Amino acid sequence: MNCNLSVKVCKSFCPRRVQEMKRYSKIAVVLALVLMASTFAAADDVGFTGNYAPGAFTFNANGGSGSVNWSAPGSFTITGNNSGGSNIDTTVMTTAAYAATISFNWNYTSADPDTGFDFPFYVVINGINVLCCDNVAFGQNASGSGTISFSVNAGDTFGWGVRSTDGIFGAGALTISNFSSTAEVPEPATLFLLGSGLVGAAGTLRKRFAKA
Repeated sequence: MNCNLSVKVCKSFCPRRVQEMKRYSKIAVVLALVLMASTFAAADDVGFTGNYAPGAFTFNANGGSGSVNWSAPGSFTITGNNSGGSNIDTTVMTTAAYAATISFNWNYTSADPDTGFDFPFYVVINGINVLCCDNVAFGQNASGSGTISFSVNAGDTFGWGVRSTDGIFGAGALTISNFSSTAEVPEPATLFLLGSGLVGAAGTLRKRFAKA
């Protein structure tokens, strides 16, 4: 083997290889920092804007006379069915853009003078009625207000419904306001694994270049 030739090749190739190793290491570290920073940057939505602007919601009267009136970004009001028919739900639904805690204020009133014929409202998550008002005065002209919060995962469907039991003598109306979606922040252990994984990948690249 020509030692002089080997030395010449090394002098021309080794510095370039070292530079490439350093470059890939820096790229991996930068990616780790960017991903960790983006994780901490919660994609929160306040009011009916951004991911939860009115266009992101689907209204369904289910054959009744129910309606929705938007006063975005502050609030919207669902008015239940009042054109006859039994147990007709008027709903407003959307899809969760990211894992978050959903919170809102609600105010419910009913114009129906008959006891119990306008069931108040409920929250729907993935097609299941999971939450209902807890302080509505049932009976003549039922009314109430409060605050509700619950968790959703990205891709979950959720929304609100107003049910009219008899569909006559006055509709129930639900107003949703002070809506917010607060993104869930991963636990520190998850962030550590993310960062250490990318830094470890940089180390693997350096070893491969060293063996080349």
